[in-house]
Amino acid sequence: MKTWLPLLLWLPLTCCQALTLGDALQQAEAHNGELAAARAREQQAAAQAKGAGALPTAQFGVGGLGGNGPGLTNSNYSNLFRDDYYVFLNQSTGPFGSIGSKRRSAEFRHQAAQQAVLTQQLTLEQSVKDEFYRLLAAQQRLEVNQRNLELAEEVLRIAKTRHKVGQVPRLDLMSAEVERNRAQQELVTAASELRQSKARLAPLLGDSPQDLQAEGDLTPSTPQLIHKDLQAHPRLAAAQAELQQARQETLLAAQQGNPSANLNLVHDLVIPNYVLQVTLSVPLDWGELGYEYAARQAAEKEAEAKLGQLQKQLESELEVARGTYESALENQSSYREKVLDPAEEMARVTEKGYRKGALPYSQLLIAQRLVSDLRRQFIDKQLEVQLALDALQAALGQHL
Repeated sequence: MKTWLPLLLWLPLTCCQALTLGDALQQAEAHNGELAAARAREQQAAAQAKGAGALPTAQFGVGGLGGNGPGLTNSNYSNLFRDDYYVFLNQSTGPFGSIGSKRRSAEFRHQAAQQAVLTQQLTLEQSVKDEFYRLLAAQQRLEVNQRNLELAEEVLRIAKTRHKVGQVPRLDLMSAEVERNRAQQELVTAASELRQSKARLAPLLGDSPQDLQAEGDLTPSTPQLIHKDLQAHPRLAAAQAELQQARQETLLAAQQGNPSANLNLVHDLVIPNYVLQVTLSVPLDWGELGYEYAARQAAEKEAEAKLGQLQKQLESELEVARGTYESALENQSSYREKVLDPAEEMARVTEKGYRKGALPYSQLLIAQRLVSDLRRQFIDKQLEVQLALDALQAALGQHL
């Protein structure tokens, strides 16, 4: 009689939420918190870019004047001997040239934020794919361990039958029981790994840990590896936008020493008349503007250094990812034909020989353990190819 343990461990897979890779990516796109935060930062940068090209905020208000003494020079108050009231408008242009620099700086900041969203999407997509394929591999490992336990139960049943009639020694029966118990423990471990894989995938989808079942195939695709221009990589595009922003910030710091114009308009409410005053002022720098300019120059050099280093880093990551993918694909492609299929055939022949009493249990045990390990290794090799392909696409910054 088969143990109840496999049925208990296998039951959750039959009553959980089925999820394809496309479903997982779509759900992550809609509900992932980190991606939502990146989009909010992009919206914030877009709003700042729209407002950066406007004039400095004007001051409009209502004032009053009253008091007593020779210092009171307001003509309306002096003539009417009562308080005076007026409205005023104050508008400054800011240092000449600074408005355009602010606008361009904000536009580059917005471009960097847009590329940050694309980078976050790529990172999220790679993480979702990786965890989805790990979940799929965990499910397949559980299936392999399930079959191993069923086979161990069958071998144990045969050993018990043959031991009763004196065809095998007590040692073979004990070995079969130990092998059955080992298969049970491996099944428990595989079920635990499956639960952990589900728990890692759930938060990427913007959900709490739940019972998920991946639907799909670990069979790797073989896209054509063509040359891609890394200049289109969102990380590099973001760094280039940040460098341009740093340059505009340096220019803006230099423009703080430019003259600025100011307009003052006052309209009296008691005896209607107005006063218009236009001024042109030049800042006197006691060191603050000069040090700020030096700081902005250093920030610009930092952005240049980061861009150059990122260019080399992305080229290195691409070569590593390409080599890893090609190696994993080559190792996996002939594994089933040259390793797994012959081992499974050997295990079937050995099992038939054991059933007929022509082979000892020790030889059957060796064949069973070998094919069990090879099946799990084949799943791992398929998973390695999928993860390597995900890393290659992330290194390119785009799909193949």
